[in-house]
Amino acid sequence: MTQWIEAIRLAELPEGSMRAINVGNVEVLLTHVDGSIHAVGNRCGHMNASLAEGALVGHVVTCAFHSARFDVTTGRKVSDAVVLPPPGIEKAPAEMLPYLQKAGRLSAPIRTHDCPRYDVMVDGEMIKVCI
Repeated sequence: MTQWIEAIRLAELPEGSMRAINVGNVEVLLTHVDGSIHAVGNRCGHMNASLAEGALVGHVVTCAFHSARFDVTTGRKVSDAVVLPPPGIEKAPAEMLPYLQKAGRLSAPIRTHDCPRYDVMVDGEMIKVCI
């Protein structure tokens, strides 16, 4: 059974911003884009990183972990993750390089899934999410 749960005040989510919050027992990413409030699951559909740690440009959030991109209005994947060598790999001890390369090979084929989307409404000054 779904229910509308108060999340945060509208004033706490300025235009162009995003914020991760727990609504009930669900981790949600709230965004305020083009005058509308949207809610998707806060976990990346690739390797479960927090999308709130990424960057929001327009209606697309980019995961900070592997750069998977999601449309915050629908939760749909815009582009797959990109597995790149970690910054500073050239400074890593030579004996670590095989392990880092193997980690890249193991994570590269992991499929990127869409994020769940939740209905949102603004009731007075409160943002409510249907969970």
